[in-house]
Amino acid sequence: MIPQVHVPGRTAEVDFGDVWVIVSGEKLRAKMFAMRLSASAKAFHQIYMGESQECFLDGHEKAFEAFGGIPTEIRYDNLTSAVTKVLIGRDRMENERFTAFRSHYGFGASYCTPGIKGAHEKGGIEGEVKRARRRYMVPMPKGATLAEINDKLHQRVDADDASRHVAYRKETVEAAFLEERKALKPLMAESFGSAKILFAKVDAKSRVCVRQAFYSVPVSLIGRSVQIALSANEVSISYPCQAGGQSWTSHPSRRLYSRTGSLP
Repeated sequence: MIPQVHVPGRTAEVDFGDVWVIVSGEKLRAKMFAMRLSASAKAFHQIYMGESQECFLDGHEKAFEAFGGIPTEIRYDNLTSAVTKVLIGRDRMENERFTAFRSHYGFGASYCTPGIKGAHEKGGIEGEVKRARRRYMVPMPKGATLAEINDKLHQRVDADDASRHVAYRKETVEAAFLEERKALKPLMAESFGSAKILFAKVDAKSRVCVRQAFYSVPVSLIGRSVQIALSANEVSISYPCQAGGQSWTSHPSRRLYSRTGSLP
């Protein structure tokens, strides 16, 4: 078997995988975002309550920060957060917001062949998701909050990589990553921001509806339009206050995406 060799800093791969977590005693079906640098096999993982575009973009930004830089190109399957339409060959019609995101961070995108023919084209990240599920998701991780679970996950991954070896490689994943990090593009001074801005009218029960979920706002806003910032983890609603300026109210966004299950 001839091992693959990748140029440091040039390519990475991204995917989501299904996982189960226990948050405050409640078993929830979640999604694990993963980005893997091809040369060193260093990977970043982040658990979300869904795989919306807000989670997709937030995962990228957190991965870039964790790596301390940005790869030249990232490979994806044809997920809707990035691709609006599959064209002929490798051509894709990208989601406009994702194109703006890529332009901000200055990385290219490549896409796998649709269907079973493209299954082998990002085997690195698919193998990494499977490895992470076996290694870190059994037994189901527990925490008072999803942030606590993610913090524990990052600590375990970093500790493992200090001694973990990939097949046919002498150096550890961490040692290879320290070299690859030198070849990554520098981080941007300002983030793109993963939150999506929406507008909604407050109903007679002083609620706004965001993706089929209702969120409460002050009764004084009934009948008025408010601005909503929908991020990976919360729904923030902006409205004018009596003293002038803007006030914000925030709600956890997990109920937009999560599915519950009974604990064994």
